[in-house]
Amino acid sequence: AAVIATENIGEESKIKVSAEAWATEGGAGNLAAGNSYTRAELLRALLKVSSNDAAAALAEYTGREEFIRRMNEKAISIGMYNTRFFDPHGLSALNQSMASDLQKLVIYIFNQHPGIFAITREKDGNSHPFANRDNFIGGKTGFIDEASGNLISLFNYQGRPLLIIILGSEDRARDTEILYNAYTK
Repeated sequence: AAVIATENIGEESKIKVSAEAWATEGGAGNLAAGNSYTRAELLRALLKVSSNDAAAALAEYTGREEFIRRMNEKAISIGMYNTRFFDPHGLSALNQSMASDLQKLVIYIFNQHPGIFAITREKDGNSHPFANRDNFIGGKTGFIDEASGNLISLFNYQGRPLLIIILGSEDRARDTEILYNAYTK
């Protein structure tokens, strides 16, 4: 959703959060129905605290079905052939991807939209467990009951990016830490 919003919605566009968007599952982001926010404000809520309301509002701005269509087209265009989106926020168990596709998305964001990762490493109010690490480049958390805990973490290790993708974990931060330590020792 962040990539599509970045590529299709002007940074200072005023996006009104509808009652329907506000009612999306989860209360993160402290958004209010009827209020308008900039794309940047909604991206911060989406990326730092996983605000489903923000994702829904961004999608509504361009039309929900059009937004999802663009998400799927973008996935194919960057080689994410095993990924399919059914909603803008990731709440549906029908959304599917795999680690190799998510790696392609990370590479695309790293090269084309580093500002997205800049938001995900902002320390204040960030739900990513590694946002306070000095060598954290960026990443994203995710959780639904059907998929359990997921975590994308991109670190700078000896001047090179180190990507760790955890899918279906009961303790995604611990599992990331285990892999990080195994690789860096």
